[in-house]
Amino acid sequence: MSPIKKYAYAVFNPEASQFVHSNASYFIAQKSLASLFFKRLKRDLSLLIFGQFKLLRQEMPKKGARILWINLGMPQIGDALCDLSCRVLLDPKDYHVDLYSESVICDLFKGDPYFRRVSDNIDSFIPNHYDFVIMPGFSWKSVKVKVSHLKSVPFISIYKHYSGLEFNRIVFAYHALFLSLQSKSAKAKKLIKTCPTFFNLKHGHTEIKRKKNQIAIVVGGFVSERIYKQWPELIEKLLQEFNAINIVLLGSSNGVAMAGEIMKTQSNQKRIKNLVTKTKLSEAFDVLKESALMICADGGLLHMGRAARTPTLALFSGDIHPLMRFHKNDPVFAFHARASVSDIDPSIVIDGFRKLRATPHPKLQMMFQDGPPPC
Repeated sequence: MSPIKKYAYAVFNPEASQFVHSNASYFIAQKSLASLFFKRLKRDLSLLIFGQFKLLRQEMPKKGARILWINLGMPQIGDALCDLSCRVLLDPKDYHVDLYSESVICDLFKGDPYFRRVSDNIDSFIPNHYDFVIMPGFSWKSVKVKVSHLKSVPFISIYKHYSGLEFNRIVFAYHALFLSLQSKSAKAKKLIKTCPTFFNLKHGHTEIKRKKNQIAIVVGGFVSERIYKQWPELIEKLLQEFNAINIVLLGSSNGVAMAGEIMKTQSNQKRIKNLVTKTKLSEAFDVLKESALMICADGGLLHMGRAARTPTLALFSGDIHPLMRFHKNDPVFAFHARASVSDIDPSIVIDGFRKLRATPHPKLQMMFQDGPPPC
């Protein structure tokens, strides 16, 4: 490989030693070598101009360090859970870690025992208080904050130049942070085997007795091809075939219209509880913990369900492979359609429902309607 290609390809070739499931082959087909080269070059120049390269470290500092974790990017719940779950590798007894992020992400993690302080106001953090910084990547958004407030403080970057493509963020983040640890505890070595998702740990994550007939269904979504339009038909068939189950609808404001349609069209309305926009995230997490099973398309609550270890029927589309979201030991049956999740027939989902309910200790199974996307 030529030096120019090697330089440019760092955008989609991870420096971490582990294999990361991604859509790199699709990504590289859409990008020219020049665009990748200049994407990296712009970021390298910003680091060089502001004297940050000399502060970039490959290892975390010794125990006792005071760390500011800067987590900026798209303020999405799913990405934040993936990017920040690896915080559990940093024992609060060993490190003082504060979090700076967007307000919606701060609300997600306030009170978490692994972050002593959480704020969306960078001026509330005293620069000379910190010995070290953790940043997600080399985007200007993060570098600007680092240069403006902690210019001379050493740092590590989780993703470095790696950006722009779809990939298993949680595996990448865990392994990158794990590799940077000078001392790898038995707990860290255990966690790295499955890279678990963690919601705010002020809320219990231990298994509770699930309501065997409560099914959580997440409606709505932000991306059109990830919004399932056949919920009314699927739910009607589920309630007819399984006369003991009850359904709880979850979702945010983008799921209100679908929830309304479901409630209007169902012949078994009394067996459906509509909680769309009616729960805090912590309350939704509790619903998922107590549910026997959840059905959802790719989105933020999919990752909440993983944190709750809820057996899941997951719907995917496009170039998103289930292995970009899950571990092979997760209790998940995943279905994938090339164009849209709405192309997945309700009868296929119901067949998966039967099988998942009948499997005592399920592990990841995948069905591809039009063949698997590259991964």
